[in-house]
Parts: sequence; structure tokens; C-alpha cells
Amino acid sequence: MKKKLGIVLALLIALSLVACGKEAGGGSSDGQGKSDAPLEREDDSSKKSEVVESKTDEDEKSGEDIGSGSVGFSSISDMQSATDVIWGKQDDISRQEIIDAARAEGMDVSFGADGSMTIVDTDGSVLIQNPDGSWTQKDEDGTISQLGGSWPSNEFTKLIPDPGFAVLGLSASDDEFTAAFQGASVDDIKAYADKIKAKGFTVDAEEQDREVYGMTIYTYEAYNDDGYYVSVFFTSGTSGVTVSK
Repeated sequence: MKKKLGIVLALLIALSLVACGKEAGGGSSDGQGKSDAPLEREDDSSKKSEVVESKTDEDEKSGEDIGSGSVGFSSISDMQSATDVIWGKQDDISRQEIIDAARAEGMDVSFGADGSMTIVDTDGSVLIQNPDGSWTQKDEDGTISQLGGSWPSNEFTKLIPDPGFAVLGLSASDDEFTAAFQGASVDDIKAYADKIKAKGFTVDAEEQDREVYGMTIYTYEAYNDDGYYVSVFFTSGTSGVTVSK
């Protein structure tokens, strides 16, 4: 799995540091890209040659391609498949081929009755494709990372409103929760910050709304009476929220 979720979320968090004014010149063009690049099945007209092979090549690949979609297992475990390809909902033969290919790489794969797929890597980390096509990774240290999917329920999200924005990615540990949003405008984030204030995050509050090198930057940071910290930000089309204790 190569901790691809962690890498993506690290980039998103780096962008949040830009938003907080700690760096003014950082780029933001790479923060949303490569981990969820589409992977089409064989019957799709826009095949990508590096991950989709024709049946005539299958023997030469020595079992590298699996299932009726002829998709390499490494592509699946690296989360390069589109969310409309739900591996847990494929036919029995395809799922068994996935299990066999994973076992050959020292990994264990299982499928849930709900259409989920669970991959246990050699380092103990667990990667799950949820029935809606989103990906969740659970590392051995307990950190949970997610690409796409829905707004979660945990200790931190209970303290702030559900933003109602599309979730680009998130990460949750015992001490902190971070989410990156997709499609939210700066006005949306300002309105969301007002809802966060109404939830009691007003202690030692700091708010910034400015232009830096042509980029619109907005941040709101504050604590609540219980000592939890929140930061909500928008910069150059990238936005998100962090809650920590």
C-alpha cells in the first residue's frame, strides 16, 4: 500500500500551513491529484495502458492481471482504481483471483457481505475499500486515513458542525482530526467558520482574511472552554479543518 493515503494527507496538511501564513510562496497544484486517478475496466473506451491489459497479454503477464477487469493487484492496493469500481462487488472468480494475487505478495485480502474489501499488508496496516468506493487506511499506530467518502463520527467531529462539503481526504488519530474539503468557496468556509464559532470555539480566536501573491487566504483559529483547538482554512481553492487536543 506504500502509505499512499498518508502521503496525500501530508500534502494537504502542508497546504494548511501555507494558509496559516507560515509560508507564502508554496505551491498548491499537487495537493489533490494522483492517488485517486481513474482506473477503467476493460470494457471502458478510455483504457489506460499502464494498468489495463488486454486478454491476449494476460499469459505474458504471468498472473499479474486479475479478474474479469484484467487489473493488476498492485494498482488496486495503490488505490489507483476509480470509486465506481467496487472490487468487493465483482464476481466470485474475480474476487478469488484478487485473493490469490494478494497472497503471492504476502498480503491477505477478504471481502465483506456489504461489498467492502479489506487488505492486510505485511507491515500490519489495513486498507479497506468501503462499499461506496472510498478508501480507508488503518495504520499500526492507530491512525485512520480516508480518501473520499462521507463525514465521519468521532470525538473531534462531535465538537464541530458537519460542513456539508465533499470530503477530499481525512486523517484521525487519538490527538487530532484533519479533513480536506472539495469544491468549497472562500465564502463557504467563512460561513462554516461562523458555525464553528457558534459551537463555542471563541477562546484566543485569531482570524485572517487577506491576499498573498494573488491568492485568497482565510483562516480562523480558536480554542473552546475544554481546551480543544480548531483551525479552518481556505487558500487558493484548497480548504479544510483541523481539530486537536
